[in-house]
Amino acid sequence: MNDGYMLQTSGTVGFGFFQAQTSASLDNGTFLAGTLFPLTSGSPDTIDSITLNSGSISGALAGTYSIPSGSSRGTGTVNQPGFGGNDFVFYIFGPDGFVVMGSDPVQNDAIAFLHM
Repeated sequence: MNDGYMLQTSGTVGFGFFQAQTSASLDNGTFLAGTLFPLTSGSPDTIDSITLNSGSISGALAGTYSIPSGSSRGTGTVNQPGFGGNDFVFYIFGPDGFVVMGSDPVQNDAIAFLHM
């Protein structure tokens, strides 16, 4: 296993985890989504599913996404502010999962982990 947990040692509480990146490709399919530690009350705290199909997003959110050839970072836009705004970036950690973060300049941002 190439994953682990992080704990902050300063006076504030901080924690997280990390996971090895095993693939730069992402399979089409239906993914389960859930936000992780929404930082503000404006960020959604949700669990739902979305379907990715060759650049198109459908399901709980609708929109488009793109992944440059050979990259593990993609960008997209959805029809409603699901991650603090309508624009987002994502990082692929394997063919069945990726991490999504809002990319609009807002304070109500969220991070979601999606798994097939």
